[in-house]
Amino acid sequence: MTLSAVWLRPTGTRNELVLSDRGGPGNVIYTAPDGVAFDLDEAGRVA
Repeated sequence: MTLSAVWLRPTGTRNELVLSDRGGPGNVIYTAPDGVAFDLDEAGRVA
């Protein structure tokens, strides 16, 4: 089983939502000029 994490990375002029596998560098899956909102389920996973 591969575990993944989603994290928000500010870059100065925009925010990037990054999906990263355990030990991997991560892939930008969304970029926004403002903040990014997402919901979490009861287990703390991105819904």
